[in-house]
Amino acid sequence: MRKAITDLAGQFVRYSLVGGVAAAADISLYYMGTGILAFNHLLANTLSFSVGLIVNYFLSREWVFNHYEHKFGRDFTLFALIGILGLGISNLLLFILIDAGALRAVFSFMESNLLKLFAKIISAFVVLLWNFSARRIAVFRTVS
Repeated sequence: MRKAITDLAGQFVRYSLVGGVAAAADISLYYMGTGILAFNHLLANTLSFSVGLIVNYFLSREWVFNHYEHKFGRDFTLFALIGILGLGISNLLLFILIDAGALRAVFSFMESNLLKLFAKIISAFVVLLWNFSARRIAVFRTVS
């Protein structure tokens, strides 16, 4: 039992580090899309999230879950479907926080681009928890 908890904690730490790399790519591209290229925040989120998804898959497969016996097509499809659900969660949170004005109500002093970035960081954390749990169970489960 203790080993299982230690293994889970190690996986979560590694997944968080991988997620940090993927999130850095995601958030940087999101900020570039909204701040520099003036894309709609939901379009920028979808594009940046897709890049983060691909980075996350390859790093997770090799380093986080040590998943050497895999069927690429099946695994990537499940990984991507979970990511697409995560994208839906992320877009819903961005809609609530930005478009419905939830963050503006609390942080009325904050400049619009910073508010969007803050909303993106909040949604990224929520989606991290979803993605780790779902991917560990559905894609990278270990068969005893």
